Amino acid sequence: ELSLSWNDRIGDFNYFVRGNISDVRNKVLDLYGHNPYIGTRITDEGLPINSYYGYVADGFFQSYDEINAKDENGNYIYAVVNERANTKPGFIKYRDLNGDGKITADDRTVIGENRAHYEYSVSLGFEWKGIDFSAMFHGVPKKDVYYSGGGSRPFIGNTTVYEYQLDTWSEDNPNAKFPILLQDPNGNHPNNYESSFWVQSGAYCRLKNLVVG
Repeated sequence: ELSLSWNDRIGDFNYFVRGNISDVRNKVLDLYGHNPYIGTRITDEGLPINSYYGYVADGFFQSYDEINAKDENGNYIYAVVNERANTKPGFIKYRDLNGDGKITADDRTVIGENRAHYEYSVSLGFEWKGIDFSAMFHGVPKKDVYYSGGGSRPFIGNTTVYEYQLDTWSEDNPNAKFPILLQDPNGNHPNNYESSFWVQSGAYCRLKNLVVG
């Protein structure tokens, strides 16, 4: 943790600037013979506790030609979840990390960390002839957030669809924010698997306090 401050006066004008930044990191050193905990998060030796765990997303399939593309040896270029015949354009494409030509649970890996690495605050203010002002800002420049539920995924668990979720994949909208629009009451569709597609930045800066006198 590091803190710095500066106070000064120029004639009748008094002012100050204060800053603070901290960094917190963690790593599991020993599970004492217990197996790693693996679910939507993973706790294992050598990793930050409760790291986000899932598949690595690699964009959308854009066409059936891409889904069925083969290399010069006749092998499919892209692995798919379940049956290839059931895979459609607009589905999320996942990386085959172990190279067995299939997307299975063995292709999951750490996709993010659920704790902020850095936090900071900045305070500044002045006083001049009976007028004073101060403001404090607080922020987190690096944090991963895993988005789940109806607020992030349209129609999952019989929820509704919000206006911003209408930015879904189609042939006319290949760079959409969301995959092709599908009903998924139980959240079992491959598009809703835990993956890096749903991990986004939780960084922010906000004004926490403002005083004018």
